[in-house]
Amino acid sequence: GFIEVQAIGRHVGIGDQRFVLTGAGRERVHEELELSQYAGPAPVTLKDYCNQIARQRITHERVTRPRLERALQHLILDEDLIVHLGPAVNSGQTLLLYGPSGNGKTAIARAMARSFANEVYVPYAIEVDGQVVKVFDPSVHTIAEPMPDEPVTLNPRSSRTIRRDQIDLRWECCRRPVIATGGELTIAMFDLLYQNELRFYEAPVQLKAAGGILIIDDFGHQAVRPAEILNRWLVPMEQRVDFLSLRTGKKYEFPIDQLTIFATNISPNRLMDPAMIRRFPFKIAVNPPSFRTFRRIFEAACTRQGLVLPDGLLDRLRLDYYERQNRAIAAFHGEFIVNYVVARCRFEGRLPMMDESIVMDALTHLYIKQ
Repeated sequence: GFIEVQAIGRHVGIGDQRFVLTGAGRERVHEELELSQYAGPAPVTLKDYCNQIARQRITHERVTRPRLERALQHLILDEDLIVHLGPAVNSGQTLLLYGPSGNGKTAIARAMARSFANEVYVPYAIEVDGQVVKVFDPSVHTIAEPMPDEPVTLNPRSSRTIRRDQIDLRWECCRRPVIATGGELTIAMFDLLYQNELRFYEAPVQLKAAGGILIIDDFGHQAVRPAEILNRWLVPMEQRVDFLSLRTGKKYEFPIDQLTIFATNISPNRLMDPAMIRRFPFKIAVNPPSFRTFRRIFEAACTRQGLVLPDGLLDRLRLDYYERQNRAIAAFHGEFIVNYVVARCRFEGRLPMMDESIVMDALTHLYIKQ
């Protein structure tokens, strides 16, 4: 046997017994630790994981225009941009946001994630061929905190409801995850990562982002070539499955389900050939704002800081700086200029005021002098 009863004291009663491991029990423990040192809720089967992903696909949730506008309401965008973003959000496919730096691509991508309201069930781990793949990551997955008696459905298309306290504890009910990677992205982050000391696998980014949004920011600035990232990712995204390998060499099929957003300030024609560009179902240019939109951005920044915008200042700025010096407007300029004015006035020990000379001085920090 693996366990024996050890009596405590001379008179043995029910409360005076202790269960301890036998020599064989301790040996079995060491054998199991050699296989894996994963500690946590029991893993779910790969079959159950696939079934659950199918039940809670991101395309099961419809994002309406009002909901998307609420998610983007803290951003001031040109109207036609929202019209293009809506279908992309509802597609659950791959989106390419491109355009000059400083016009809100990253902010838009993160805001789009907030347009989703449904919750998803994330397993703590998956069992694959006797191996453990750890999925739940507290740095990525936010556990939902519903009202005590709020009913939920594991299947949005089913009328059967369950109580939160009746959920299989191998799963956590979470908000749709959002994972953002940038220049640190490598090909290895798309593959199972074996933890040598702990003897279990860490799930790759696409499994942790399942049911949510995966943002690949600063695309083209990674150490690995863009073509390598695209060749590794676009086919699984199109087919909605990815084949991941264990150290044994065996490959297993995992479902892929998320909205994937690539954001870049490099021209797509420099990053990839036409055939690769065609494989992006949605390609949306995030261009510099119109001057009308720029004025709204500038006025909103002044309001947040309690500043009064002098009459004619923006029109003189447009003529003397952007047009005569052939400078491109960027969405971030308004916020930067206003913050510079506040910082400069504080440094000089006076109340913040929109001084035209300070505004012109702020402009010198926007570009490098050649």
